[in-house]
Amino acid sequence: MIYYHNSFDLSIISALKSNRSLLPNISDLCNEYKPFVFLSDAFTPFWQPTPSSWPKDVWAVELEGQLVAGAGYLMAEAAPQLYQVGLVVAPAYQGHGIGSLLCERLCELLRTRGARRLLTRVYAQQHVSQRFLVQHGFRPIGSSRFYQLEVGSAQAHSDVRDDQAWLAQAGLRFATLERFPRQGLAERLLALWNSTRPDQPQCWPFVPYSAQRFEREMLEPPEVALAHSLALVGPANRIVGLALNAWLDAGHLSTIYLGIEPAFRRRGLATALKHRLIAHAQEQGIELLIAENDARNRPMHSINTRLGYRPLAELLVYEKLLEP
Repeated sequence: MIYYHNSFDLSIISALKSNRSLLPNISDLCNEYKPFVFLSDAFTPFWQPTPSSWPKDVWAVELEGQLVAGAGYLMAEAAPQLYQVGLVVAPAYQGHGIGSLLCERLCELLRTRGARRLLTRVYAQQHVSQRFLVQHGFRPIGSSRFYQLEVGSAQAHSDVRDDQAWLAQAGLRFATLERFPRQGLAERLLALWNSTRPDQPQCWPFVPYSAQRFEREMLEPPEVALAHSLALVGPANRIVGLALNAWLDAGHLSTIYLGIEPAFRRRGLATALKHRLIAHAQEQGIELLIAENDARNRPMHSINTRLGYRPLAELLVYEKLLEP
C-alpha cells in the first residue's frame, strides 16, 4: 500500500507493497473509469484463476484512506519473458505523476524478473490512457472487437429450422453443456480447445492446455454459464463445436469462446451454432448477447455482421519491450 500526502510529494515513497484485500476496490475503480462496465479490461486476467506458480500481484495506492490508483502484473503462459500489466488512476488524481511512478516501478521489477515483453489493453475511447502508454514506451499491436445483439429483435427460429435438416443428415445435433456429466467434462472438451485455439489470433504463442488448467480457467469460474453454453455433437457423442458463454450481468450473456473442429469447418457450422445460440437466448429470456473476437478474425467478424450484431467497442492491445 502506498500513502500520498495531499501535496503528492512522490519523493516520500520508498517501496510498493501489495494489498490483495483491495482487489474488489480496484475492480470498482476500473469500472468507474472504463466506458463499458461489463466488458473486460487490462485487469480482467487478475480476477481470473491462474496457476499459483505464475508470478502475479496487485498494488494499491491510497490517499487518506481512499483508493486512488492500482497496478498489477501477471506472467502470461508461464513464460518468464512475457507479462500482462494493468494500471488505473482515478481521473481526479491524474496528472500528478502517480501513473508514471507505478509504470516505472512495474518495469523495474519485471525487468529484474527477466521480462522482455509487456502487454496491456485500453479501450479506443480512452484517449488519455493511449497517450500515457505511448509516452511510456508502449505501442499498439492489435485489437479485439466487441459486438452486441438485442435478442428480442433478432431472427433465429426460422434459421434454426432451416439448419435442422442438413445437420441431422450429417449426424450432428445441439446440446447445452449442462446435459453432459460434469465430471470429466474438461477432458471431453480439451481436444477441441487445443485444436482450435491456435487458429484464433492472440498476442502471444498458444500453449496447449492441460485438463486441469481448462477446468480451472474455463469451467470453474462462477460466471461461466454451462446451462447456456452450446455444444455441437457428432457421432459417438463427440463434441465437434462449442459456444462457451458467461454471464456479464442479469440478462447479458457473453460468448467467451466459439470454435469448430478443423475437420468440420467450411460447412456453415459456426453460423448454425450462432443461430442456435440466438434461439436459445430468445427461449430463455436473455436480453443481450455479447461477442468478442480479434480484429484479424475476419470470418467471425463476417458472421457476426450478417447475423445483426452491432459494433459495441474496440479494445486495443499495447506492447512495451524491455531491454535486459
